[in-house]
Amino acid sequence: DRMQKRLAAHGATPSFAREAGGMVGALMKSVLDLARPEKAGRNARDAFATEHMEIASYELLARIAERAGDDETATAAREIIVEEQRMADRIAAGWDRFAELSLNEVGVTV
Repeated sequence: DRMQKRLAAHGATPSFAREAGGMVGALMKSVLDLARPEKAGRNARDAFATEHMEIASYELLARIAERAGDDETATAAREIIVEEQRMADRIAAGWDRFAELSLNEVGVTV
């Protein structure tokens, strides 16, 4: 994992790495929840928001790393931003379907 390597390069504590791992686990749960029909709209909203929170975090990290002269961490953060944006775009492509599923959940068909 890119960020774990960068953390190790800076002697970061394992607790921070575990926290980052927990965020990834929560994200994966959100992505899996998208496949379930119940609460589709809320699950999509939460996953979309999570992706953008991660993008914001990595944007900040990239800029801090640049200012600290740590080009490797800045590059790793920017690579992750691309991946996170790809996932957010994938979720966004499903908004019509999520709306339909949400309406179906309450008995409305369109």
